[in-house]
Amino acid sequence: MNEILALQGHQEAVIAICGEETILASASRDKTLRIWDCQTGDCIQVIKCESTILSLSLSNGKVAGGGIDYIARVWNVENGEQMCIFVGHKGWIRGVVLRPDGTLITASQDKTARLWSATGEMIDMQKHTDEVFAICGFADGRVATGSGDATVRIFEGSSLDRALHFHDKAVISLAQPSASTLCSGAEDNTVVLWNLVAPMSNAILAVIDLENVATVAIASRFPYLAAGNELYNIATTPPTMIATLPVSPAALAFLETRKKEEETNNRDHNHTTSWFLAVATTGKNRSTPRLWQLH
Repeated sequence: MNEILALQGHQEAVIAICGEETILASASRDKTLRIWDCQTGDCIQVIKCESTILSLSLSNGKVAGGGIDYIARVWNVENGEQMCIFVGHKGWIRGVVLRPDGTLITASQDKTARLWSATGEMIDMQKHTDEVFAICGFADGRVATGSGDATVRIFEGSSLDRALHFHDKAVISLAQPSASTLCSGAEDNTVVLWNLVAPMSNAILAVIDLENVATVAIASRFPYLAAGNELYNIATTPPTMIATLPVSPAALAFLETRKKEEETNNRDHNHTTSWFLAVATTGKNRSTPRLWQLH
């Protein structure tokens, strides 16, 4: 695992990052959102925000951000223009998921998770007993939340599908390896890999104990899990630690690049896939996201 890029430009600590293919978005305490080309390291867009952004999500040329002003916004990545605002929360927005159809899911410290239309109208709301720190969405429409009451919840619309109990402190991070599995990270310094189709008695696939769980990320279509400053292969049982980052992460995101290569018979193409881990760090270099090549 080699560090290949340092993305310089922010003036204060980077709080949130997210990636899609070769594009990385980063949000900082300097109230800017920057879009990076991770093949060149160039900053291709700077968006000035009205408040500090705590959470990000990229999808189809758009980036969503949730802020400390209780408002979520969506911008056009190419030109930086604001496309829509989502108003209704009464607390910091700690998680956002922008879906391919333009709908948005948000998690807030006002003890609610909300589903919004692409034009900013609230469609649905799930109430919780404590602050909601993390959220992720499934392709079938289900929503998973992690909250301050140490519980992971799976919702279908407004209905609670199941509640997952293991952690004894706030669940602060969620990641989704597949439609049937979920990964949760909590302030009790544990990361749990859940089987969502198994009976509750057999729902826990693995538990990873760490010194510090600030954030969790999972790579799509490849069995990488990044939790805290450790990288795991979750295709093995139990998960195998394969690398340790030399930094303390504040936020993590995986990126994937795929290049077509013509075969010698000129009839087909192979895809060469490269994997990268983007890290926003704590410490003196916290204004500079870094990129490591994994595979």
